[in-house]
Amino acid sequence: MNSAGARELDRLSFARSLPLHLFTVHGLRRTFNDLTRRAGADGMVTRALTGHVTEAMTAHYSTVGLDEKREAVAGVVRLVPLTKTVDRTVDGDRN
Repeated sequence: MNSAGARELDRLSFARSLPLHLFTVHGLRRTFNDLTRRAGADGMVTRALTGHVTEAMTAHYSTVGLDEKREAVAGVVRLVPLTKTVDRTVDGDRN
């Protein structure tokens, strides 16, 4: 068996071991919303794929992951200097 076939068997074996009774249609919808958003898909495309009519409904089914929150905070830290810059010139003289 080639490596692609072995990977497929591993994938199927893993899928069979999942507790499918724990998955819900709404949970899968939320996951799909999050994945399309993280993949950079336009909101209109996500709504077309999920059948949502409004942005509010798409937002209702979306969650923000911890990694996304960390990236956002890191972005803010990059924009805001961590130390206060002090103007040490006397009367505007920069010599």
